Amino acid sequence: ELVTLHEEELKQTRLFISIKSDDIKDISKVDDLKTVLEDLTDIETSVFINESPILIDSKIKEASEKNTYLVNIKLTDNGASQGMIYKDGSQFDQLGKSNFQDRFNLIPNIKDSIELIYNTKLDVIDGSKKKTQRIIIHIKTSDDSNALKKGIFYGDVIQMH
Repeated sequence: ELVTLHEEELKQTRLFISIKSDDIKDISKVDDLKTVLEDLTDIETSVFINESPILIDSKIKEASEKNTYLVNIKLTDNGASQGMIYKDGSQFDQLGKSNFQDRFNLIPNIKDSIELIYNTKLDVIDGSKKKTQRIIIHIKTSDDSNALKKGIFYGDVIQMH
């Protein structure tokens, strides 16, 4: 009966990894990371590199009845990358222990896999004490090149703040 409970909990959980990277070679490692994480955790995993937050948000909403872990990672050239974990839309206190975390060692598995595949040192930031909220803004412009440039400019300005 315990095994059935374990399997049921895994079926009700999804893992999304969103990576921002300036290195075009990182895209080729997406399948490797997905395979390793699914093998280690038995959790359905999706990995995105430099993908729009709107696309990722729509994928998360496709199965909103499932527990969802979203890991946002910024890969850096200097090998000191940062990541933040969200559970069901809220920042997840990776330092606290939940039953799920205890049994599946989720965070160390994610951290170790990313460090190995992307040859970086990943610092998982404890965001549970912060009061920040995630806001997704979709800027729609006409096909006019000036309007497109303005949309990109405003998007960049918003992201910097």
